[in-house]
Amino acid sequence: MAKFCTQCGRPLKDGEICTCQQKKNNAAKMEYTAPEQKDNSNTAGPNNEQQSAGYFDANGWNAGAGASMGKTDAGSGQQGQAGNGTDSNTFTYSFSTADWVPFGKLLGFGESEKNDVTGCFERGKKIVPELVAPCEQEIPVKQYDICNARSKIRGVWQEGRLQVTNKRILFRMSGRSWIGRAMDYKEFNIDEVAGISISNGVRFSIFDFIIGLLISCVIILLFGARFGIEVAFSSSSIFRGLMFLISNIGGLAAIGSFFIVKKKYFIKLLIMSLATGLLTMSVIATRSVFLHGFSSFLSILSVILTIVSLFLFALKPSMSIMVQTKCESAAPICILSPRSVVSVTEVLPGDDADIAIEELGSMIMDIQKFGDYGIKKWKED
Repeated sequence: MAKFCTQCGRPLKDGEICTCQQKKNNAAKMEYTAPEQKDNSNTAGPNNEQQSAGYFDANGWNAGAGASMGKTDAGSGQQGQAGNGTDSNTFTYSFSTADWVPFGKLLGFGESEKNDVTGCFERGKKIVPELVAPCEQEIPVKQYDICNARSKIRGVWQEGRLQVTNKRILFRMSGRSWIGRAMDYKEFNIDEVAGISISNGVRFSIFDFIIGLLISCVIILLFGARFGIEVAFSSSSIFRGLMFLISNIGGLAAIGSFFIVKKKYFIKLLIMSLATGLLTMSVIATRSVFLHGFSSFLSILSVILTIVSLFLFALKPSMSIMVQTKCESAAPICILSPRSVVSVTEVLPGDDADIAIEELGSMIMDIQKFGDYGIKKWKED
């Protein structure tokens, strides 16, 4: 049976394709231009992959996909024209120094930017409301200058104050260090406080003991060994006798001052170290058996008193403040307690330390139990 072209009606052989169909297909291929493959995941939405997956068949390019890709390409073209006349696929890099950190600041060179120490001790000020904002209906009741803290290594001196209000217990230490101001602050809800422990005692400072020992050794060796050897090998008997007299008189005066001067343990340590050095020099310098025995006795006595002065110098007053709260843990919260032997921070009692020990617990209980009556009873004028 003869076959005919469905378009032009020309008779066709078996398997032959009409030339009008071939021309039509070639024209369709020439008109189609494959869209540029781009990553439009941020702009084309969740169906971007489906829109980019177009296909070509005998009827031409899929219309839906072509329209979608056309819109996407048009948008990309507009963006490319708007961005300094560059193509949308061109990446531009810009560097900004706004977020750079200076090398000196990164390594810690130079001064701190917050080393202003004007008014750092906050003397004469109430914690609430002058330093800390009061909460709703908060009434300051009483404030204590309870302690002072110092550290010789860090150059820190802080003055600690404790204030009680009808809402809170506030502890604030303010002062200065070698590089600027130093401040510590803690507060507690007065309803959660179960008790306060304040101790005013003594601790043994290893740091002060080592410093005092080094100073004593230097003084004793300087006056005892060096000058003693020079006096001993001196050919002048008058010079040796004069140095013996001076050293023994100085040693006796130093031993007497130990029992006369009260406290001032560092000064006592210096005086007794000097006396030990002088008496050691007299022991080395004298050639008389009697005078040698007398100087040896005084020298041994001065050594004992020097050791006593060294230990007394290493004993430092120390204060600790702890708060027991109504929580699951029975361990108290330490506000300030550098009672350690190796601690370089000393906590000294303040002017109101004894008063705070006497009345702080009663004040807290009255405020918790009686409210306004407790406030009226303890409130400062």
